[in-house]
Formats: sequence, C-alpha cells, structure tokens
Amino acid sequence: MAQKTAPDIFPAKIFRTAGTIMEGSDLELKCSTHGRKDEQKNVHVYLCKNGVAFEKIMNRKDDTIFTLRNMDRQQSGNYSCVFSNNLYTLSEVREKGDNSIYIQVIDRILPAVISITGSNTAKQGDNVEFKCTISDPIHTSELVHSYLCKNGTHVQVQVFDVYRMEATFTIKDVKLNDRGNYSCVLDLQPKRNEFTERQLYGSNTAFLQVDVWSDPTLVVMVCVGFLILSAILGIWWLIRKQGAVQLCYERTPPNEDVPMPDKGMFTNLLSNETIV
Repeated sequence: MAQKTAPDIFPAKIFRTAGTIMEGSDLELKCSTHGRKDEQKNVHVYLCKNGVAFEKIMNRKDDTIFTLRNMDRQQSGNYSCVFSNNLYTLSEVREKGDNSIYIQVIDRILPAVISITGSNTAKQGDNVEFKCTISDPIHTSELVHSYLCKNGTHVQVQVFDVYRMEATFTIKDVKLNDRGNYSCVLDLQPKRNEFTERQLYGSNTAFLQVDVWSDPTLVVMVCVGFLILSAILGIWWLIRKQGAVQLCYERTPPNEDVPMPDKGMFTNLLSNETIV
C-alpha cells in the first residue's frame, strides 16, 4: 500500500553550496521558513534526503540548522527542507522543498592523474617535472594538498590549485634511486598530514626511467670491474692448466719392459756413422 503524504506539509528553502565534502566531516544545512509561517508559532522542520524525511527539529525561528556528524559516502544525495504545524513521524513525510542541493561525500583521499613533462627517460643530474591534475572541480575554500607518490609512498607535497585544477612537482638532480612508478593523490583535509602507514595510489602511474650509462663514474667502475674479472679468470685458467699437466705427468707409469740402452751402444752407433 502506498504511503499517504500528510496534507499540511509545506516546502521550505535549503541553503548550502552544492559540491563535495570529505568523508568523516560534519555537514551543516540551513532550512528557512522566512515569510511562510507565523513568527510567534513553533513549527516542525524536516530535513529530507531524496524526498524522504530523516531528521526533524521544532523551532520558532525562521532559520533551522541541521548538523550531520561524521558523514559517509552512503549519505550522498539530494537534500531539501519542508515544515508543518503538526508533528509527524519521519516515514510520513515524503515531500520535496522549494529547492534541493546535491551533496557528494567522497573519501578524503582523491586519486588524481599524473603525467611527466617531456620524456619519461632522464639522465642523472637532470630535473624532472610531474603534473598532477583532476577533471572534476572541487568546491571548497579550504586548502587542498596534493601528494607526489613513488611506489605508494609520498615523496613530495604541494598545495593544489583548485582554480587551475593542477599542481606541479619537480625532482631536481635526478639520481638512479629516483627510478620508479609515480602517482598523485589529493588530500581534502585542510591540515597537512603525514602518511606513515597508508599506501597512496592515484588514478594512473607514470614510470620514470633513469639512464644508467649517463654516470661516468659508473662506467669507469664497470670497466675496472670487467678488467679485474678478466684477470681473475685468466689466472684461474693458468692454474687449472698447470695442475692438469702436473697431474698427467704424475699419473704416467714408467715402462719397465723396455731395456735402457747403455753408453757403449750409443758410442758404437756414432762410430759406424762416422766411417760410412
């Protein structure tokens, strides 16, 4: 059976700039009945989400403030206000106000898009610039911090330009250990935070490659190491060869069946050859 709507529920105005708020934050909404009721009479003001009341306050003043604590993402939706001279249960109030505002509750950490200005391969000693951007505007007057992250750990922080919707990071004097995957996130908490345990990942990653052979010291070290290794291998080969010859000599048995010629035999042979 369809829920009947109370007949004496009237629309009111709601005030707050539409936009996004961070999960865990408090939200204040103002409902105004100015010019719609007797100023000396109490009325019941209802705050509605998507046309269904979920909070009520009795008030004599024109403005009624609703404070929603510790907002979560399930509370995103269209908010409006209505009022009545009579008290109703929340389930009985199914009306929309004069206007509505859409509130989006998001995680305090907002993934952003990162890109490298120029080539993603750098030589040691170069400066590398990263650009962090988002596509949807952020409606806030508070500071928004952006974090440059390498392999999930933040390495730099900058104030995010909410008007240009971008931030720029520069790694100066690039070294070999700067090689890796970089990403960018925004922190909607106005106060700068130090992330010690949480891994941070953006919408995408940009891989920075550092040219290994651009370091002359490394090249010299590699060449010296190659020469030393070659010398060691050469000495090892000579030692093995000498050992093999020695082993072969020691394992060759003397031939005892063959008589050794005596000195006289060699003398006679030499004499005969001289006569001929």
